[in-house]
Amino acid sequence: MSEEKIKELQIEDLPVEDDEESSLDVKQILKRIWQKKILIICITLIFIAIGLLVALSKKNFYTASCLLVAQTSSTNGGGGAMSSIASSFGLSLGNNASSGELSPMLYPQIIKNVDYQKELMRTPLNFKGYDEPITFMDYYTDPQYSTKKSLIKKSKKNQNTNQFQTTDSLSSINSLNFKEQLCKDLLDEKVVLYPVNSDGSIVLRATMNEPLAAAQLADAALQLVQKYITDFKIQKAKSQQEYIRQRHDEAKLQYEQAQKEYAHYQDANRLLSTATSQIEMQRLQRNYELAFALYSQLSSQLITADLQVKEDTPILTVVDPIVIPYKKAGPHRSQLLFVWTAVGFIIGILLVVGLDFIYKSFGWKPKWWKVEESEVIKE
Repeated sequence: MSEEKIKELQIEDLPVEDDEESSLDVKQILKRIWQKKILIICITLIFIAIGLLVALSKKNFYTASCLLVAQTSSTNGGGGAMSSIASSFGLSLGNNASSGELSPMLYPQIIKNVDYQKELMRTPLNFKGYDEPITFMDYYTDPQYSTKKSLIKKSKKNQNTNQFQTTDSLSSINSLNFKEQLCKDLLDEKVVLYPVNSDGSIVLRATMNEPLAAAQLADAALQLVQKYITDFKIQKAKSQQEYIRQRHDEAKLQYEQAQKEYAHYQDANRLLSTATSQIEMQRLQRNYELAFALYSQLSSQLITADLQVKEDTPILTVVDPIVIPYKKAGPHRSQLLFVWTAVGFIIGILLVVGLDFIYKSFGWKPKWWKVEESEVIKE
């Protein structure tokens, strides 16, 4: 047989040897795991016990949610009914209805707003065992209500270290005391708002340890979201409306004053026909007519501004309303127990394989790890 054929046969035999060695290693590992099954079972039982303690220590929580659709000016066809009403009076709202549009993708940032959360944390909620409603902040930070002992301890420890004197230069800057900061962190977890898709659908969820409190918190969050979205959307139109209203009130006073002066002069000089009296009457008449024209124009602009505010006011349509959740949202204790059981079983196997590997590679083993040479996983 030639040397080339011998080499080919040797090369063909190599993968078969590797496969045999691999299968042998797997068999040895499985055999070793079976030999140490008592240890693995004990470790798994320990983790099962830990999993039970963790699962039982977690309190039930309930989630109240609602589905909203943001009805914006673009979905109403640009002008909408208000533009038609304005045009019937000879007025025009223009085409800037969507200039201050707030995208639904930005709505989640509203519930992160400090002013929003300050209002929400002072929302009164009903809890079992208490006759009077309790605010969210008091429930989690006041010792007579709260079951969150860690929050109370942190609040007492840091309530003085976080106080400072607010000067006039800082009066316009928002600040949070320690209790408010704790509640803000909790609200970030318990109140969630996110867009479902780009068509304006939004989901608002609130989570609490009691079903009624969860529904009340979700409802309060919804009302505040509507308020803040409306304030942002009509801010420009409202400022313009207020400016026109002030000018309208001034023009009205001027018009009434000019009207009185013109009428009084007519009554006092009814029998006079001098040129001087005629000139003065014409002057008062022109002042009266100019004041009336200005007043009429500003009245029209005020009507337009009022209609523009209504046109710009966004509408959040509640597709799926808030309902008191009587079915708990969690915790999923069976899943927790399964995870802890699986972790314990895997750790038990890794411990057996790892200690054998250390003993085989370095010759070291713990005193309690009894092993015979024939039992060690061989290379």
